[in-house]
Amino acid sequence: MRILLTTQKWLREEEPDNPIAVLDLAPLLRRWGHEVDCRYIHDLVEGEYDLAGISCFWGNEKVIKRHLSLLRERYPAVKIVIGGRYVNIMSDELKNYLIGEKIEICPGEGERYFNKTEEIDFNNYPSWDIKDLKSLNSDGDGIMSSRGCPYSCNFCYNSAKRVKFFSPSRTVDNIELMFKMGIRDVFFVDDIFTLNMQHMSNIYDSCKKRNVKIQKRNHFLTHINSINKESVKIMGMFSPTRVEVGIESGDDRMLQLMGKNITREVIYEKVKLLSKYVAVHGLFLIGYPGETIQSLQNTIDFVKRTKKYLSAIWVSYYVPIPNTAGFDAALNNGIITNSEIDNRAIGYVDNNLTVEVLQKARSALFETASKKSFFYLAGSRIKRLIKK
Repeated sequence: MRILLTTQKWLREEEPDNPIAVLDLAPLLRRWGHEVDCRYIHDLVEGEYDLAGISCFWGNEKVIKRHLSLLRERYPAVKIVIGGRYVNIMSDELKNYLIGEKIEICPGEGERYFNKTEEIDFNNYPSWDIKDLKSLNSDGDGIMSSRGCPYSCNFCYNSAKRVKFFSPSRTVDNIELMFKMGIRDVFFVDDIFTLNMQHMSNIYDSCKKRNVKIQKRNHFLTHINSINKESVKIMGMFSPTRVEVGIESGDDRMLQLMGKNITREVIYEKVKLLSKYVAVHGLFLIGYPGETIQSLQNTIDFVKRTKKYLSAIWVSYYVPIPNTAGFDAALNNGIITNSEIDNRAIGYVDNNLTVEVLQKARSALFETASKKSFFYLAGSRIKRLIKK
C-alpha cells in the first residue's frame, strides 16, 4: 500500500518541531511492506497514494477541517484516516463532519489501524529514518523513549495508563540521528522520563557504550513521586541542562482538586533533594476550577519559599480539555473563555476569580521567582496534558 503520513506543525509553521507519531509509524509500516512518504500538511507535494493518515495532537477544529480539505483537494481519490490524541476529545460536531465526509477515525494507536491482530513489540520497534526527518525538514529537539503515564491528573487527558518502553538501543539510535542532523540538546518528551530508573540507566549505559555524548545535551520531565535518593543520582548521570517537574500549586486543597494526591511539604522536600543534582524547572498551573485568591497567594508564598531550589519556573493558565474531570468542573463552576490550546492565554475563569486576578497572579509568580523564569514556545506546556 502507498501511504502518506501527515500532520501540522505545533501551533506555528516556523517553530521547530518533531512530529513523533509520524516519525515512529513510518519505519514500522515500511517493515510491514508498505511504501510511506512523510510530509507536513503545509508542504504537500504531487503523488499517488492509497491512504493518507493525518495525525492531530491538538484541536482548532476549523484548522483541522481546512487541513482535511487540503488533503482532499490534493489527492481526490485517496482514503483519509484521522488519528492522534485529539480524536479522543474532539467535538460531536467535528465527529459528524468526519462521518459525512467519509473520513475514517482511528481513536487508538496508529499501529493498531494497520495491524489489528498482533501485539506491537515495542522492544523491537524500528528506529527513525533519516529520510523522514529530511522530507519533513524536521528540526525539533523532541524524542520519546516511552509512551503512556500511570497517573490521572484531573486537568489531563490520559488514555494510555499502561506505559510502554522502547528499547534503549532504539532510543540511542534516534539520539545519534538527531545529533547528526545538528540538534544540540534533545528533549525526552516522555510524559515521565524518570518513571523507570532501570530504563534510564540502560539508555545512559547504551549512550556510553556507543560513545554518544548525552551529558549536558538533554533535558526531560520528572514526577514528584519519581524523586528519591536513588533516582536523583541516575538523573544526575545525564547532566541534563534542566529537569522539569510539575509542581502545579502551592496550595494543598488545589493539589487535591487537581488529583495530585500529594502535599506542598512533600513537593518542597523533593524539589530540595533534586536540586542537589540537577537544575530544577518548576511548572505551575493556575486558575483550575476551585482556585481562589487565597490559594493563589499560597502558591506565591510557596514559590518564595522554594525559589532557592528552582533554576526557573513556568506558569500556565489552566485550559479546559474535554473528557477530563477538570473540564466537567469548569462547566459547572465558571466560564470557559478560550478554546485555543495555548498556556499563555486564559482559557477559563472560575466564579471565584476574574481575568485581572489571574493575570496579576501569574505576573506575581514570575516576579517572586525573580529572573528565574523560562519561556516555552506557545502551547508546549499543554503538549504533555493531552496524553495518548
